[in-house]
Amino acid sequence: TTMAKGQKKPLDVALSTVSAGAEIPLTTIRYDHEQEAIASVSDIEVKRIIGFLKKNQGTRIELGAYINEVVTDSIPIDTLTEVIMDTVFVELQNKAFSKSGTTFLADSLSSDAVFVEENKADTIFSDLSPSATPQDSLSYLNPADSLMAMGYQLFEEQDSVNIYFKINYTYHNDITPKLAAALQEKLIAAGVPENLIEAKGYGDAWDENHATPGCNYWVVLKVLP
Repeated sequence: TTMAKGQKKPLDVALSTVSAGAEIPLTTIRYDHEQEAIASVSDIEVKRIIGFLKKNQGTRIELGAYINEVVTDSIPIDTLTEVIMDTVFVELQNKAFSKSGTTFLADSLSSDAVFVEENKADTIFSDLSPSATPQDSLSYLNPADSLMAMGYQLFEEQDSVNIYFKINYTYHNDITPKLAAALQEKLIAAGVPENLIEAKGYGDAWDENHATPGCNYWVVLKVLP
C-alpha cells in the first residue's frame, strides 16, 4: 500500500528435474468444510497438477494427505467424524461341572473356570482348575453373566456352544484417506489416466507439518518410480 509505482526486480528461481521421490506440498488444496468435495479455490492448483502431468507424460504420482494430529476417543463428538467398528467374539461351550454343590460353565478354549472379582465388572480368565479351592475374595459366576456385564450380546445359540459378540467403536478425525481419494477422483474426471495416480491417507505420520491456523490438513504430491 506504500508503493508509489510498480517495481521490476530480477528473481532467480532454481528448478529441479522431475525424478522419483521428489515431493511438492500442495498447500493451496482446500475442501468444502473438510469433507470430500474439492473447494473451488483449489481449481488453479488442480490445473497446475494437470499441466505438470501433461508436460511429463507417463509420470506416476502419489497424492498423500496428512493431518496435523489424529485424535481418537470412545465417545462421539462433533470433531470426530470417522468411526472404526471392531467386533470381538467369545465362544463358550455348554459344559458344566460341580464342586461343593455349585455348578459352573467351562471356557471352551481352555476348560478353565471363569470368575470375576466381587463388585467389579472386569472378567478375569484364570488357570484355576475345577478342583482348586476358590479364594475368599472371589466369587464364581456364570461366564455368560460375566460377558453380559461387559456388554456382550448373544450372536448365535447352538446345542453345545454359545457365541457372544461385542462391537467396540473408536471415533477419530483421520479424514486423510477421503481427502486423497477426492483429489484423485478430481484429476481422473479431468482426464488424467487412473493408472498414473495413487491416493493415500497418512494421518499424522508426517515429516514436516504444513498445517496452518485455518487448515489442519494438507496434501503432498510425490513423484513415483
